[in-house]
Amino acid sequence: MKKACILLVTMLIALSLFISGCKNAEIKEDNPLPITYDNKSHSNEIGAKNTTNDNSDRIKSQNLSKSIEWVFPPELDIHRTLAQHSNIALDSEKNILYTTNFEEGLTAIHASSGEVAGEYKFFDMGLNSVEIVELGLHPNGNIYAYDFGNSKVLIINPNGKLEYTIPFEYNENFIMTVPKFVFTKNSFAYFGGQDGKVYCVNEKGDIIWNVLIGENKVTNTNQPVTEICISNDEGLIIAVSSFTEYNPVYGIDALTGEIKWEYINPKFKYVSYITKDRFNNIILAANDPKQSDIWFSADPNAPDPPFDKINTIIGGSIILLDSNGNEKSILEIPNEVNIELVKPDPSHKRLIAICSTYVKEENLLSPYFLFIIDYEGNIIKGRSVNMSMEVLARKSEDNILVDGDYIYVGSDDGLKKFDIDGNLIDTHDIIIDEKIHARIFQTDPKEKVIYLIGTGEQISDEHGSSSRIFKYFYYEMVSEDDIEPLTDEELNKIPN
Repeated sequence: MKKACILLVTMLIALSLFISGCKNAEIKEDNPLPITYDNKSHSNEIGAKNTTNDNSDRIKSQNLSKSIEWVFPPELDIHRTLAQHSNIALDSEKNILYTTNFEEGLTAIHASSGEVAGEYKFFDMGLNSVEIVELGLHPNGNIYAYDFGNSKVLIINPNGKLEYTIPFEYNENFIMTVPKFVFTKNSFAYFGGQDGKVYCVNEKGDIIWNVLIGENKVTNTNQPVTEICISNDEGLIIAVSSFTEYNPVYGIDALTGEIKWEYINPKFKYVSYITKDRFNNIILAANDPKQSDIWFSADPNAPDPPFDKINTIIGGSIILLDSNGNEKSILEIPNEVNIELVKPDPSHKRLIAICSTYVKEENLLSPYFLFIIDYEGNIIKGRSVNMSMEVLARKSEDNILVDGDYIYVGSDDGLKKFDIDGNLIDTHDIIIDEKIHARIFQTDPKEKVIYLIGTGEQISDEHGSSSRIFKYFYYEMVSEDDIEPLTDEELNKIPN
């Protein structure tokens, strides 16, 4: 019966995909999106299709993995200049993918096909020297873009029109990364500023409130906001400015901007990441600055770190707070020198952490290894470390996908698939026989889709390597070779 179930499930998956494809085709025809793209009118915009017979500036991709549905741009194109920062945002309906990966514009891509839905130059919006470091999608469909170049947050509608701008200030402590935008059901947006302030704005970009949390009382300067999160009931903003001076984590009333509480651990006071789980815990990735100074010292005269004692080093801990800022538990993780981010896995009552550690066998200190711990502090993965645990991640939970009993994380070698205990099952190639660095940026678990940014494809000796967006299907395929034929007894049980 188990064999029959496998065969039946396989047939149903195939039928479902066929019907879904037919439905999508009908929807696309009957309900076209308001965004249009015309090759003639956009022929001078970034990534416009080459209308000449000369294709010498385009290089066809070969040997794409069978799991790749599409790649954008579809060909390596020397005219698509890469922006310094990679950004992808997916709308709430999972229909349109927005990116500022390519300089001078915002690109809208149909998530189903990878075709261009629209390309909008920042120059046409009256902007110059744009440098987008973060994208967010408001529930109303507007795109929020954090622009370092013009010291503004840009609010752009889905048709590429600049609707509003929100100015912010710099100081000498600015950094080139910012926290993600936070949006609420009541249409407010929250973001952390380079000026050390947390901002709350309405749909028109009007500032409802801002509050300073990045004050450095030693140097009398303001430090950037480095992390921001919102509680499950959307009543509390949790934020920190943890730069050179390690300030407390603040709990801020989401409606009024009033600071309700503050928290700092006397040892693990460098907070690199803030998130929450469905149990209403506020979760901090909190590190010991003393260990960071030892392991990441820029002083050439500093003594070598204690490599032989790495198994006993506790560089960071996962700290759980309640909604009032009260400390509930401190979960120490040995064998690491810094915790970069944490993703809750409530289904298995575990926490997945990306940590820096030293691998003795490889003589390598790397910032991205997969660790797993449960809520009682038991180490599931990380007592010993090997290169199978090495991954790639930026400071976002979107880089880690947990679906059922599997964990997916990007790596230098492609997309890694782990079991729920952190054991490597497979590394999926993005391009066969070519080493592509893969980072997960957006996911759609309902459709079993991961949107990756792959870097390292070589264009030429002259133009170097490229970076592209890949749509990857990760659902489990059952090979016909793995399915045994049904027995006569099993066949007789199937109704006519």
